[in-house]
Amino acid sequence: MYQFVFQSGGEFGVSCAVQTHYSFGENHYLFQQDVNSKGWVVLNLNTDGSPGPLLQSGTSALAYDIAFTYEIESNLFLFGIDVGSLHFISPSPWEIRAIHADGKIGAITDHGIWNNTYELQFPFHIDGQHYLYGASITGSDRWFIQPLLPGGKMGKDETDHGNQKTKYLIPLQIPIYLHNNPTQLFRYDDYDGVTRAQDFLPDGKLDPDQYQSPTFGLRFQQIFFANLPDVQAMIGLGGQPDYGCFIYPFTAEGGIGEPIGEGQVGPFDKALYYTIQGRHFVYLFSKDAVEWAVWEIVSQ
Repeated sequence: MYQFVFQSGGEFGVSCAVQTHYSFGENHYLFQQDVNSKGWVVLNLNTDGSPGPLLQSGTSALAYDIAFTYEIESNLFLFGIDVGSLHFISPSPWEIRAIHADGKIGAITDHGIWNNTYELQFPFHIDGQHYLYGASITGSDRWFIQPLLPGGKMGKDETDHGNQKTKYLIPLQIPIYLHNNPTQLFRYDDYDGVTRAQDFLPDGKLDPDQYQSPTFGLRFQQIFFANLPDVQAMIGLGGQPDYGCFIYPFTAEGGIGEPIGEGQVGPFDKALYYTIQGRHFVYLFSKDAVEWAVWEIVSQ
């Protein structure tokens, strides 16, 4: 069994609604942006998972709503898309920036515009190929896949697209990388409690066949895929009123087993999951205020 253990908490000087983690070797970093000023900072992360000293600061022309990092051929990149996408401002501009080996953010390597609103976007990889998956969860039911190329470039054409064939749009979707199994798209429907898994294919396609697990009656605000010491698992963080957190093992098909850990964390709006020197952390932060907290996942 696993438990969530509080490690540290604090406040920042400004509200940072967008944050993401990345690492080079043993060095770990936290990127933050204040969407009002468009100013951003990079902080070093301490070995206990907490934010550390300032490494770099700057300003972007875009106010990111979504920001993530990805690695291709040992080079790291930052992708960000404008916050206007959440307010149905279409088109939605995006940019890619290089990240240097010292953890600092570099120049823009590519930029462009999505002609639709995609509030959900993340990178995934399969058989050495890298892609971006995007989906609309409020404006429409469209999803798409587009190649991510070496040098921080975006592929020019979609490799696949379609519409989510569910009654309700699903805001919780993540890539999962199960042992001896293809990369999969894992969806958790917080309306009916059903989880679904579909295989990503090496040519950038999404297999139409779905594996559906039994319904369970919990609603999560955010989910993560985790390679814990002895199991591959889903971390589910609940929202108001009790902010319960749970750990469920993945089955070989991408389904969900019985819980192997649970706990309760304080109020939060968004979260990150990362590992530092073999330790597993959940980092919580508020999007409108300045509070943050770090919880460690430990085996009982």
